[in-house]
Amino acid sequence: MKLCVIGGAGARSAFLTKSLVKSARDIRVDHIVLLDNDQQKLKTYGEISRELARRLDPDLTFEVTPDGSGLHHHHHPGRRGRRAAV
Repeated sequence: MKLCVIGGAGARSAFLTKSLVKSARDIRVDHIVLLDNDQQKLKTYGEISRELARRLDPDLTFEVTPDGSGLHHHHHPGRRGRRAAV
């Protein structure tokens, strides 16, 4: 499942990222996207979160984006309702 955090590039995003990555398998998340329209915060806090996620679980897909490009969803039969937004 893909989980998108809207407004995800703030001072606390690294803490949230750590919690989400550590729980990802338990909550069936294999893809995390931080979405924020503040380019500077995304560059700073998003990249800290990306590196943290990579170190904690290199197999997890982790993205930071200002434009929602990571939100595109392809329909897979039998997988309805497997998206989440926080």
